[in-house]
Amino acid sequence: MKTYILTEDQMERVLSNDNTTGIKKGIAYKVTPTRNSEPYYESEIKSFVSEQEFNEYRNNLGDKKEIIGVIDIKDETNG
Repeated sequence: MKTYILTEDQMERVLSNDNTTGIKKGIAYKVTPTRNSEPYYESEIKSFVSEQEFNEYRNNLGDKKEIIGVIDIKDETNG
């Protein structure tokens, strides 16, 4: 299992979001700006209306950004 680091700001946005519809995912990327440059890694938390919208997002990223990891984020604060 891989470990990904999320910033405090990213976690606060997810935990304070009142939107109960849709899905939230933590996404890790490998970014290669040009062929001659070294790749770097970044992560973010994004909301999608459905899995289909997420799959469309994934399929339209382009060549410079590659998804290397995805986690589903579930709201467990309702109980």
